[in-house]
Amino acid sequence: MWTEIERIIESNQTFVVTSHVNPDGDSIGSALALCEFLKTLGKEAVVMASDATPMVYQWLDPDGEMIAPATEDDYGTITSADAVFILDVNSWERLGSLGETIRDAAAVKAVIDHHPFRDEITPVTVVDTGACSTAELIFDLITAQGGPMSRRAAIGLYTGILTDTGSFRFANTSPIAHKITSSLLDAGVEPADVYDLVYNQNSEARTRLMGRVLSGISFAGNGQVAWLSVSRDMIAG
Repeated sequence: MWTEIERIIESNQTFVVTSHVNPDGDSIGSALALCEFLKTLGKEAVVMASDATPMVYQWLDPDGEMIAPATEDDYGTITSADAVFILDVNSWERLGSLGETIRDAAAVKAVIDHHPFRDEITPVTVVDTGACSTAELIFDLITAQGGPMSRRAAIGLYTGILTDTGSFRFANTSPIAHKITSSLLDAGVEPADVYDLVYNQNSEARTRLMGRVLSGISFAGNGQVAWLSVSRDMIAG
C-alpha cells in the first residue's frame, strides 16, 4: 500500500504538504503530523494551504510554521520542492488557489485520502474509503515506516480522527480508529485537553452569534423537526 509513497520519501529531500480549501481538523492535523514525521527523517518540509487556519485549530500550530493562507509570494516553495503530498483531497478544485501551481510544478506528487476518487490528480494515489479519516492513513504510513511518533504528530492525528468521527459518534468510528487512538494516547495525547481546545474555546463573538441563531430556531412535527437560518449580516455581527 505504501511502497510508492515510501520510495518518494526516501528519494527526495524537500517536501510541501497541502490539503483542501476550508481546512478542518483532519486536513490540518494530518498535514502537520506528516510534516513533523518528514522532519524527523531529516527532510525539509512545510505545510501550505490556500485558506487561513480557522481559529479553532490554530493551537495545532502554535509557532505559526504553516503557510496559510499562501500567497503568490509563497508559490516558489511549491515550484522548488522535490515532492508535494496532497492530503484529504479528491479533486483539483479542492486545492483552491494552489491547484494550478501544484499542477504545473515539476515536483513528484502523491495523494493520500479517504474520500471517493473524483479527479486523477496524480498516478501516485493512496485512497482508502474505509478509513475514518486521512489521519488514520497517515498514522498507518508512519507506523509502516517504523518511524517515531512524536507527541506533536500524535496530537494532530488524534484531532483528525476526533473531528472526522464526530467525537467517535459517527458510523465511520471503527475498531481500527479506537486502536489507533489508543496508540496516540500512548504517545502523549491528553484526550480531554484536545476535546476542550476543539469544542470549548468559543470566542465572545462566536458565542453571541450562536445565541442569535438559536433564538430564531423553529420547530414542527411535534418537536421532531427543527430548523434555523444564519444570515450574512448575523455573521458580520
